[in-house]
Amino acid sequence: GGALQLAAATVGGGLAIDATGGTTLATLVSTAGAISFTGSLTLGAAVTLNTTAGGALGSAITLGAVLGGGQSLTLNAGGVGDIALQTVGTAGAPLAAVTITNARNVTGSGLIATNGLTQSAGTGTTNFGGAGVSATGAVALTTGVIAGVYNVGSFTVTSSQTVATGSVGGVSGTAAAALASAPGATGTQTFNGCTIGTVCSSPAAAATPIVTTAQAVAIGQSVTATSATSEVVGAITHRPAPSSDPNSSTSNGFEVAVPTQNVDWSNPTGDLHVTMAPEFHPIKPCFSGSSQSGASGAEETAACRGAR
Repeated sequence: GGALQLAAATVGGGLAIDATGGTTLATLVSTAGAISFTGSLTLGAAVTLNTTAGGALGSAITLGAVLGGGQSLTLNAGGVGDIALQTVGTAGAPLAAVTITNARNVTGSGLIATNGLTQSAGTGTTNFGGAGVSATGAVALTTGVIAGVYNVGSFTVTSSQTVATGSVGGVSGTAAAALASAPGATGTQTFNGCTIGTVCSSPAAAATPIVTTAQAVAIGQSVTATSATSEVVGAITHRPAPSSDPNSSTSNGFEVAVPTQNVDWSNPTGDLHVTMAPEFHPIKPCFSGSSQSGASGAEETAACRGAR
């Protein structure tokens, strides 16, 4: 059938409209219970849906597709009612304004196309996911937590947490955060990953650590050189020195893993220069490959034990 024409109404309970042909509304509907419209809702003029009639604390408002380019929609679900929207307006025919007087949680699963969006009060989470909000004008939200996608003219939030994405004034990416504002907000407030109201750049890639002479190599630590000009200085304590077997040296002492060649402790060569702090020269014989000219194995063992 054709669209259902609904006149102004004040209902002591709730109101549920299920019209396959859609519903046309051009006035105020005030109830003390939940309001739901199944099928499209076309606005013939400015429309207000209120679930706090007679002092009620508020109830849910659930809407399917809301049409009526150029018209305005006001929703009041009280402090305990949730608002659930599918789509509002279209890309080619946005609403003039959407105003949320009060609500607990607000969700939008599809495109919310409007020239402006205002939420004056809220206690829960407002999340316009999916296609999000498309507004040529201002979007100002006041509630507990804000999330979703916002491609808007301006963006102002008052909340304990905001994690939003999109664009502000035609600017996208990290630069959009500087155009948003959170004057009365607390907690984390981000837009496209950057703190709202600040200029921010993409996080820099973590640098590859390079060992320098200012860094001591801890006992049992394996260090891989990442630069041909790096110099590693080992701080050795009174611990067993590396074994003559290089494969077991990580358990005692320290090991330097060189990608291209071995290191001769008695005469470091190649691109990687490995030296010891002077105070540890007495225990140099304890290291594999540091054999002194003319010294026997027994002499070196004795020297190593004496140094320790």
